Amino acid sequence: MKASQRLKEFVCWECGNCCRGEGFVAVEPEDIELMAEHLGLSVLEFTQKYTKLEKSRRGLILKEKGDDAACIFLNDDNTCSVYQVRPEQCVGFPYTWNYPKWWLRCENKCSIQDKPISVEQITRGKKASDS
Repeated sequence: MKASQRLKEFVCWECGNCCRGEGFVAVEPEDIELMAEHLGLSVLEFTQKYTKLEKSRRGLILKEKGDDAACIFLNDDNTCSVYQVRPEQCVGFPYTWNYPKWWLRCENKCSIQDKPISVEQITRGKKASDS
């Protein structure tokens, strides 16, 4: 299945897998300003507490937490504590920003094997099992 078709069929079930694991969330100055204000911090305080320099030293990225390298802002219930002001990279995922085979991250709840499932497929499956 082509990536463009996957995007058309994609349904997010908020499993939080896109906020865990390998990779990083790049943050731009505008992202930092918005998140700092949202949290009631100065830009300097926010930067020191929640960001680090990316390995290539090209910019700042959000820190991670836990054994699964979750985003520092991912709560235990898979919600984002800065959702209203989350970085552009997060806002656009997977529609305007993604990476090769991004859909494999959604295998927990968002897909069956490597294929995203739609609300219609779930509804059909539920109706069939209710019969």
